[in-house]
Amino acid sequence: GGAGDVVHKVSITVAGVGAGVVASSSGESCGPTNETCDLSVVAGETITPTATPEGEENGFLGWSGACTGSPTTCELTVEDDATVTARFTPMFELSVRFDRSADCGTSNPAVVYVTTSVPGLSPENCASCGGYVCQARFPAGTELSVTATPGESGSTTGTCSDPGGVPTLANPAITGSCTANTEGGGFSTSPAACILTMNSNQNLVVWSCQQSG
Repeated sequence: GGAGDVVHKVSITVAGVGAGVVASSSGESCGPTNETCDLSVVAGETITPTATPEGEENGFLGWSGACTGSPTTCELTVEDDATVTARFTPMFELSVRFDRSADCGTSNPAVVYVTTSVPGLSPENCASCGGYVCQARFPAGTELSVTATPGESGSTTGTCSDPGGVPTLANPAITGSCTANTEGGGFSTSPAACILTMNSNQNLVVWSCQQSG
């Protein structure tokens, strides 16, 4: 810029419970915990602050102030003094494990072909014959509703049946730190549901039973 250029101050603040850094297009870095950094920017110039969470245990919530939204990079044309805040949050892990050892009664072994659905889980709809674990991370405070649906009777793929026949699967169940939990009773084929809040790492165990008869 020239000697007569107007220079504005852009204050970038890293905030929130989580940790992360904000790098400016000129190379300055602010963070990873609560910190405010001031930039001197010539009027009319465009800067692109970029937010990067620190490790997979943290996530970027979004911008406030002169930058808005949740894309990690903000494009800001500076026409006046400005403040920008980047908020980070802890990310907690949800782990869903399929269990073949559940007690379904001596004549009703746990066969576990259950489809478990929760937004963001990888894969979102994971089904297993046991021993398979689905995992995903969610921002602190996220409320999840996890459902488990037993495999359909007569299905020829994905079941844990003997080669001689396909069982009717029922009585799905989810155990874990659920604030609300519904399970199919009496070998119901209705989905089981678990509601939980991600304020720590959470482990869920899912199973279904083979219908008697």
